[in-house]
Amino acid sequence: MYFSEIAKPILNLMKVLEAEFSVDTMKDNLVELSDLMRKFVFDNDQKMFERLVYEDDRTFLEPNLFYHYLQKKDKDTSIEIEQILWGYYKDLDWKQKEVMVYADRNGLINLPNVGYLKAKPQTKFAMKFDGAGFQLNGVKAEFIPSLFIDESPIRLCLHEIPLLTKYIDTHFVENTQDTCTSCLSAINRAYAIIKAINPSFQEALDATNRELAVYRAPDKESFASMNYYGVGFIHAESRQSSEIFFIEDMAHQCGHVMFTALTLDPQKFLKVDQDTLIKEFTHVEWEARHVYGVFHGLFTYTTIIDLLSRTIENVTLSDELLAEALGRLGFFMNKFKNDLAKMNDNRILTKNGFDYFDMFKAGYDVIYDQYRHVYREFDYGNQSYVFSNEKFVEQNKEAIPDIVSTAKSL
Repeated sequence: MYFSEIAKPILNLMKVLEAEFSVDTMKDNLVELSDLMRKFVFDNDQKMFERLVYEDDRTFLEPNLFYHYLQKKDKDTSIEIEQILWGYYKDLDWKQKEVMVYADRNGLINLPNVGYLKAKPQTKFAMKFDGAGFQLNGVKAEFIPSLFIDESPIRLCLHEIPLLTKYIDTHFVENTQDTCTSCLSAINRAYAIIKAINPSFQEALDATNRELAVYRAPDKESFASMNYYGVGFIHAESRQSSEIFFIEDMAHQCGHVMFTALTLDPQKFLKVDQDTLIKEFTHVEWEARHVYGVFHGLFTYTTIIDLLSRTIENVTLSDELLAEALGRLGFFMNKFKNDLAKMNDNRILTKNGFDYFDMFKAGYDVIYDQYRHVYREFDYGNQSYVFSNEKFVEQNKEAIPDIVSTAKSL
């Protein structure tokens, strides 16, 4: 089963992060999520449910299924459940029956676990499959196979995910297929580096994240969401975003996916409701985050600084990429420090919550001791909430050569 594969990587990851946590709890949480989707599919259409492999947790952790389940109340039914699950049917006979499918704004019909069909945008079609090829309304259709990160089970999203287009109303600079294609080389390099420097993290990444959605949209920064559980949404800074950028943001957004699996019941870790605003404790009125979001952030800061520091120490980088890695490391260490102070509060965290907190703080202390003399020299005065390497270079162009030279001697 899928979860026998997930246990060892997660246990190794936790050991890497210098903590022992119950892998069984995480497995139980993921089984709980998959069982929720099993019940949803069964209640929706029992005959469809019988076409699936009941024991295959990956089927029921399909990210598109979470969206369909959670957004059904908003009546976003452009992609029906049969289109989502068609690629998981166990019997070819079922796959040869006619199915209604929908093409997105760029003319891509998403068939999870299979690939895409090219068609007229924003149109519904009757799809048939004869075992060798596809027809849409009786006409042969162009098939585009799923695209995966090299040597990884994580697929890359070529279509516009409905969560972005319908629920959030994101405005894209370019279509997502072009963005993904232009960033593919950097993504592959980032993944290869992660695999080389921290294979336990890479295994956990593969086990918990099903898809990477890379897009360019100035009004929507990177994120992860239960509404599309199993997907890291990454807003590429530019078509030339580097492997350092993708290492950081994969550690960040895919880290959120991991931590959700570890803390599915937030009240085991929090004394207050997860939606309580952190400003109720800090009295910083502009702070809009909830306590669970800040708690999540401590985990992703830990994964970010772990991967960035390992990259700096173990990978031969150009001066430009080394400066970017150091710049991002310092930026997140500053954010990390601030949020550790906010969450170190027994009005917020339970004993279980402090077990995690102590692990996060230990990770911070290790990197602080090693790199504080380097990143303290950087000026982050022109940065906003999200790090911009372009702004970083502009603000630190005179200091970077000496600081990079110092870092090489560590």
